[in-house]
Amino acid sequence: MIMRSLKATLVLGGVFVIAGCTTLPSPSRNSVRLVTEPPGATATTTVGTTCTTPCSISVNRRENFDVTFFMPGHETVTVQVVSRPRGPSSGIGLLDDRVRVGLIDRPIVADPASAAAFEHAPNPVVVPLAALGRPAPRR
Repeated sequence: MIMRSLKATLVLGGVFVIAGCTTLPSPSRNSVRLVTEPPGATATTTVGTTCTTPCSISVNRRENFDVTFFMPGHETVTVQVVSRPRGPSSGIGLLDDRVRVGLIDRPIVADPASAAAFEHAPNPVVVPLAALGRPAPRR
């Protein structure tokens, strides 16, 4: 009886291990890099994130958002960042990324319904901030 229970436990454990290895969780978030010239601007997003450039933020892969860059003495600039399907196939799940298997590059395949099939553009967001004109000196 003990051997039977041990065998059943090992078989069930093996099934769970194999099942756990066959499905990889899709990352639902994407890192978006925010860069300004000059650095040190405050970047505020419509998804509630604020940071000082250069910085990276983590955003839901399917979410569009705006980033507003502010720096005293410089123009304020707003950039729209959009979520779009990744890669040339855009919908069948083949991504632009490739994995080297021996001497052959193979495309990564992902479920097109998962968030992993999406990316943000532009990424990185690179913004030059123009200096505002200085007031004329008083005489």
